[in-house]
Amino acid sequence: MAGNNNCLKSRICCNIEIITINYIVLEMKTTIMFFSFVLSICAVTSAQVDTIYNQVDSNGNKQGFWKINMLSNEGSFLYAIDCYKNGERIGWCGYYYPKGNK
Repeated sequence: MAGNNNCLKSRICCNIEIITINYIVLEMKTTIMFFSFVLSICAVTSAQVDTIYNQVDSNGNKQGFWKINMLSNEGSFLYAIDCYKNGERIGWCGYYYPKGNK
């Protein structure tokens, strides 16, 4: 009888361990899927950031924000961000030094 009790206890412990491992694996899969989804959303949205700059309308007039880059000995850098409406500069303009300071 005592041998059967030990066998039953070891089976129960083994089943609990299997259930625990399956739960941990399920949690890991869920976590990986969640982070994969978040990263894919970030990649899609960050890929579309620059589409709002340097736009022209059907008449060839500049519209919206325009990025102007300059070349220096250190490479290309953002020189200015200008705002245009119907081809004319309006509103806020930002100018930058080669190190990135305004």
